[in-house]
Amino acid sequence: MNVELVHWDKSLGAGGPDNRSKTSTMPLADWLWQDIVSDIARGRLKPGQWLRESFLEQAYDTSRVSVREALRTLQAQGIVVKVPHSGCRVMEVDDAMAREVFRARLEIEKLAVADLLNMIESGNIELTALEAAIEHMDDAATAGDAALFEQADLGFHRDICQLSGNRTASLLWQTLWPHVRIARGLIESRAVNFNSLMQEHVELLHMLRTADRTALFDAWGDHLFKHIL
Repeated sequence: MNVELVHWDKSLGAGGPDNRSKTSTMPLADWLWQDIVSDIARGRLKPGQWLRESFLEQAYDTSRVSVREALRTLQAQGIVVKVPHSGCRVMEVDDAMAREVFRARLEIEKLAVADLLNMIESGNIELTALEAAIEHMDDAATAGDAALFEQADLGFHRDICQLSGNRTASLLWQTLWPHVRIARGLIESRAVNFNSLMQEHVELLHMLRTADRTALFDAWGDHLFKHIL
């Protein structure tokens, strides 16, 4: 088998160890696999690209042990594919994959939204975390910072699951989020209006507050799928 060479891009893992919290207890291998997901989502690592251990060790300034642990995690998630006697390569990413990911995401978030609506109707929940996420989106859109906008956007949806109290939905969402990030990267390689996306979140929050279930579930699906279908 012919294996193409991979050249070290110094933008990989741009945060790097220096930008990681000195007090964080997260293992380096967990930092690493999340950095690799980010770089796949941003197009720095390409679908089908071979990931040599020596390349990753140098590009991300980490140990071979951390690289192997990170690759095992990514393989278990289906984000990298191990080819016998050849190594690991990035999974293929296309519109069909993005639709599958977002269909699964929609079902998980609908479960969380239903439980969150019940809590809102009983008056047992504050939605300040969602308001804060929208404020962060506004700041990111103003600054033209796509990475910060993505963080705030995904934070809004993660908080929906956490606020709902549905532990299963929250766990499934956390499991799916690496694939969501990569699928979003495919979408956002095209033109995306961040101000328009932020306004969609404002409208979703309004419908949550008014507990308009039918309109909310329809709008939720439109919000997730309008940019990929």
